Amino acid sequence: MEVSGVDLEVLAFIERLGHSLIKLDLLKFFVHNPNFMDTSSGIALRVGRGKEAVALELYDLFLLGILERERLDDSYVYYLSPDRGVRELLARAISKVKF
Repeated sequence: MEVSGVDLEVLAFIERLGHSLIKLDLLKFFVHNPNFMDTSSGIALRVGRGKEAVALELYDLFLLGILERERLDDSYVYYLSPDRGVRELLARAISKVKF
């Protein structure tokens, strides 16, 4: 929904998730690498952030339905939800955030 050029869905999405710079880095990473799948340690290396902080944010994004995860041995691998609506909203939101 847009009101006077403002995409309210994107605005609500950014307000809900935009309080964490790590989370924004992760979202941007997954927009640019939509088929990427790895553990929290591997993703932390890719985005240049601490493993523990990334692990917490990945789990939160999983709970929100933005990421999915699968058990692999003694850890989880995370990947972007295949849901088209989630991917489109994420791409629109990230295009509006300048960082």
